[in-house]
Amino acid sequence: MKHELLRSDCFLLELEGVSNAGFTRCSGLEASVEVLEYREGGFPGVRHFRDEARYGRIVLERGLVRSRELFDWFEEGDPRNGEIVLLEKDGKESMRWRFEGGWPCVWNGPRLRADVCDVAVERVEIVHEGLVWRATR
Repeated sequence: MKHELLRSDCFLLELEGVSNAGFTRCSGLEASVEVLEYREGGFPGVRHFRDEARYGRIVLERGLVRSRELFDWFEEGDPRNGEIVLLEKDGKESMRWRFEGGWPCVWNGPRLRADVCDVAVERVEIVHEGLVWRATR
């Protein structure tokens, strides 16, 4: 079976209630499990058990647009479901990460500098209740 490496430069966000959701960067698609250690009497070592999974904050960045949708969502704080969709070179969907009950806990406006001609960037961090990852091709 041949495994093809996927590119990370073509993705989009589908988010309830946000129509303009094109981003240039996405990070935080991560999960971890705390390890619980237990020393049992009569057992010569330490036993290890899984705790509940924890999920990273999804961090999205995009060039600032004339839309307040993300900032309004930050102010309202209502939980929403969303999906980050990775696309192939040809634009077809490759895989999805679905998050549930997400809401923005951090919103950053652009860093403004008069001595540099650069794109103004908006950044948002989303906390959520879990990820579901599925390949679609």
